[in-house]
Amino acid sequence: MPTSIPCPKCNVSVEFNEDRYGLNLECSSCKHNFIVQGIFKNCKICAKECEGGELLANGEKYHRKCYEDLVNFRSSLEDTINHLQMIEIPQLREVIRKEKGFLNNLSRIFSNKPSKLLEVEKSLNDKQARLNILGNQHKQENNDNKQKLMGLYDYWMQYPPDWKERHDNLIKLHRVCQTCGTPSFRGSPLQAHHRVPLGKGGSNKADNLIPLCARCHAGSHGLDEFNENKISDIGKISNYEKKIRLIEDAIKNNKILNFKYEKYEGEQSFRAIKPSNLERVGKSTCVVGFCYLRNEKRTFKIDRMSKIEIADEPGKCKDL
Repeated sequence: MPTSIPCPKCNVSVEFNEDRYGLNLECSSCKHNFIVQGIFKNCKICAKECEGGELLANGEKYHRKCYEDLVNFRSSLEDTINHLQMIEIPQLREVIRKEKGFLNNLSRIFSNKPSKLLEVEKSLNDKQARLNILGNQHKQENNDNKQKLMGLYDYWMQYPPDWKERHDNLIKLHRVCQTCGTPSFRGSPLQAHHRVPLGKGGSNKADNLIPLCARCHAGSHGLDEFNENKISDIGKISNYEKKIRLIEDAIKNNKILNFKYEKYEGEQSFRAIKPSNLERVGKSTCVVGFCYLRNEKRTFKIDRMSKIEIADEPGKCKDL
């Protein structure tokens, strides 16, 4: 079925068939290539249907239970590894120590009893080899688990639980403010700034973070001072998240969305749409729905929408 979507670069509508989700599109105006990633219906963690799940900034969802399982992850291998480390291997080492002891060697001379040393040493080597294999498997499980969490935190609606680690990794790579060139020195460390703010759907990925000195960072937020140790947005619902939740409610309850929309060029209009789904276009999260102003299916970038209201009937639509 034909539909249209705004180019992430110039915002000109690009028509395509819905069976082309996941493929490259080219804007006829600016020739920019981008990918339409499609509709997010499943949990990002377990890939099962996720109606009413928790939202991420890119429109994806996840089950709260799946997330809690990731955070509280404990490998089934841990008990076996601990038993090998704490009991089985120490016991074998103690047997070897005794077998090599003077009294045991003296006893075997008179009793003609064969030594168990080679057998026990082989068993110890086997246990240690198994421990190494299980240890590597356990490490891989933990790495896989960490990557899944990082994938969630990339598009966390607020500052993510691993923000300090992301912040520190960014600062380690840079020695000067990327705006004014002021070097970092003791007493005035660099700070991590979101190029696209979280409140406008920005991600926590490295390509959206930039190191700034305290003065430039405060200026970018329109403040006299920005205290990283007292980030007030942690745990709060951002305006962007409020927008997505309103859109989700409208989709779920079969309602109309009335809103103001601003294009890339600055053109503004009042729109009313019957939303059908969220989808990712390039680096932007969009809502797809029937537009009453254009009388056709259209796609709108959420960060360009404002004054969003849920209604039973479409409001007055017009270009401004």
